[in-house]
This record gives sequence, C-alpha cells and structure tokens, in this order.
Amino acid sequence: MTESVSSSVQSAGAALAERLWKVRLDAGITKRELAARCGWHESKSSRLDLDARVKA
Repeated sequence: MTESVSSSVQSAGAALAERLWKVRLDAGITKRELAARCGWHESKSSRLDLDARVKA
C-alpha cells in the first residue's frame, strides 16, 4: 500500500510541476520571479521547472 501512495504522490507532484511550468511560461515570468512571488528560494523553482521539463 505504501508504494501506491508514494507513486500517487509522485505523480501528483509531477503534474503540479508541469502545470506550474506552463503557467509560468504563459505569464512570461522567470524562475527567479516565480520564486520571489511565492516566497521560495530560487533553487526550489529551478527544481520544479527541471522536473516539469524532464517529465513533459
């Protein structure tokens, strides 16, 4: 059961990263600007962006 929950969470995370990447591109903002607007460290938005592009 743990595997299915884990894979489910990973799938949801990948889908969220891809959606965030598309929204960011549509909005015309940089990863740095996204991080600033969300209160994140720049590395977080970079990791999400990379995850989205690798899985897209």
